[in-house]
Amino acid sequence: SLKEKGGRLWGCCPFPDHNEKTASFSVNPDRQLYYCFGCKRGGNAFHYLQTYNGYSFPESVEYLAKLAGIEIPKYKTATKQQAKDYSDKGSSGKILYEISWHLA
Repeated sequence: SLKEKGGRLWGCCPFPDHNEKTASFSVNPDRQLYYCFGCKRGGNAFHYLQTYNGYSFPESVEYLAKLAGIEIPKYKTATKQQAKDYSDKGSSGKILYEISWHLA
């Protein structure tokens, strides 16, 4: 549990490898960052989920989006032929084709 003190929230570090009895874990709601003065870990909500739960960055984004009720659209990568077909439709398509070719 976290308690407000001086504009920040304080509590014991939640990371399992850092056992402590006094609060050294700080959350700054205004800056949306956390930091533990004991184990020196810090970051934002995405980094917290990556460290605490072992999530990848995309998994962290999906988890927080689900909590917030935000749908993340799923995109599939176009094949080289689909990208080429699109590039035949104009200059913006040509740019997208070049980008997709280099990323493939």
